[in-house]
Amino acid sequence: MSKSKLAGVLSLALCACGGDEDPNSIPITVEIEDSEAVDLAIGPAVGEGEVYVPVRGVNQHNAAVANVDATLTFEGIGVNSNGASINTGAWGIAEVRLWSSTAQHIGISAPDFPTTSGETAAARC
Repeated sequence: MSKSKLAGVLSLALCACGGDEDPNSIPITVEIEDSEAVDLAIGPAVGEGEVYVPVRGVNQHNAAVANVDATLTFEGIGVNSNGASINTGAWGIAEVRLWSSTAQHIGISAPDFPTTSGETAAARC
């Protein structure tokens, strides 16, 4: 290979590697310190017999927050659960197990949980 062809190949390789990359095109990441839960994200869940409903405490960015405690209430006919008190744990999510012998929509709410809107955190499953 001649010197001129080798120089052309090397310059092409340098251009393809992004040596002159625009600094404005590099993504910027910022760590968000926001561990205050402002709402609960309840459900959704659909199923027959026994249903597991996910519950997350979320911050203002709608990201899961770890170790959120809440007490839930359930509205429905003959609804049973594995407990009304939840803790989202280290991953920021808890599951509530519900079961009933009647096909229905079940209302789940957290009347004592403070939300940013002042309304009760609630969902229907």
